[in-house]
Amino acid sequence: MYYTSGNEAESNWDISGIIELSGEVRGIVAISMNESVAYKLTEGLSGNKHSSIDDVVVDAIGEIINIIMGNVKKEFENDFKVNISTPLIVKGKSQAIAWPASKSRIICIPFTIFSNEEICLSIAVDTSN
Repeated sequence: MYYTSGNEAESNWDISGIIELSGEVRGIVAISMNESVAYKLTEGLSGNKHSSIDDVVVDAIGEIINIIMGNVKKEFENDFKVNISTPLIVKGKSQAIAWPASKSRIICIPFTIFSNEEICLSIAVDTSN
């Protein structure tokens, strides 16, 4: 279902949380950020400071994408049967995500957080079966 030809974008993100959609809506949703943002988000959730992408940071990013997708799934359920996967976390510099088949549209929504930092919510969804 996934391929890289022409739809693979390398980035400077340090960590991404990815969830796959299946059922009547197929695709993936990813939230990507630099490590400094991941540390601040984790501190907000856990109350503890972090200086490396450890298990707690990985869990926090997984929980954030889970919260986002839980709300999206709730909205989709009026029109489509949708299943969401367990979050997959990718960490490391210069990540590349292989997006779903070419008939999917890929949307990247940048957000500014903590006054001057950026995160990106990327969505590739295909409703045709």
